[in-house]
Amino acid sequence: MYSDILAFAVPLVAILDVAVAEATPICPDDSVRYVTDAGCRNVWRCVWGQVSNNPVFTCGQNMVFNEALRMCVWKGEKHDDCSTSTVTTTKPPVPTSDHTRHTRCVDGSPAEAHETECQLFYDCAIQATSDDTKGQPSDGAIVRECEYPLLFSDVTKKCEIFLEVNCGGRREPVDSCDYLKSRDCQSSEACPPCPMRFPSCKGLSNGPHSDVITSNPSNFIVCYNDRLVAQGNCENDRFGEKMIFYENGGLGTSGSCWSVHDIPQNDGGLLPKCPKGIFFKVFPDDGGACDRFYECVYAMAFVRRCPGNLVYDSRLSVCNSKEYVCAPCGSRVCTNI
Repeated sequence: MYSDILAFAVPLVAILDVAVAEATPICPDDSVRYVTDAGCRNVWRCVWGQVSNNPVFTCGQNMVFNEALRMCVWKGEKHDDCSTSTVTTTKPPVPTSDHTRHTRCVDGSPAEAHETECQLFYDCAIQATSDDTKGQPSDGAIVRECEYPLLFSDVTKKCEIFLEVNCGGRREPVDSCDYLKSRDCQSSEACPPCPMRFPSCKGLSNGPHSDVITSNPSNFIVCYNDRLVAQGNCENDRFGEKMIFYENGGLGTSGSCWSVHDIPQNDGGLLPKCPKGIFFKVFPDDGGACDRFYECVYAMAFVRRCPGNLVYDSRLSVCNSKEYVCAPCGSRVCTNI
């Protein structure tokens, strides 16, 4: 009776005596549990089928570990079940009917495809520890993720361009926010939702589109098969000014980079609308640029640039030297008569 009470009173954390190490046991299933070696004194922890690298504790002298009670008991007493303990040092065979939980790495294979997610794979070259798993299923392999928009090929055992990967029954993600890495936020403050941090191509046609995530009108994204395949920034126009991405200026595509001087005013640009019935007329630049003007030719507007150091003279509707042009574009002081 006294020995029974003492067995329950010995806490695991107080057992610090070290015994001679036996062969490392193998986790018999995918549960979270403790397992022992053949001597039932050294205790390892199993997490999702992965055994810890070293024993997490060792029972004291003349004591053994009881798996059912999850504590050390006196050797040879009532609760000593070491002789009937399910200890094994041989890897159990993989059940052929269970392929929904996790994949076992094949000898010599650097990686294996995840069962359900086409962007995930098992890195079989790196053995996982109990700290690596953190709740993810593992049998010695760490779950990795391909960089967006790559997918894992079950043929080449590598992350490949999505056009060359057949996902089969695995879920095929198309958006940045479908990848696990998109959940990581680098901001030290409150993290905005994923759709506010990553542009999406879902439902968009193939080709370039405006980047609605940023406030820079010169930024654009390139979509293909609902995936974001590139991001870019418009170059300078012929006047040395930054072009903007113009959705209505696709010329057969979804948009392209245009000079603000070539975009109609009703679309946010500076290009004026030619008055009806006027076949030729020139206008000053509404943006205040002194070296440019606009021409209306047969109801079509065009931006022009004065040559050299000349500026546009709105009084004469020609390019002229600054000394003859009224301020602010010229140096001449003019008064309205």
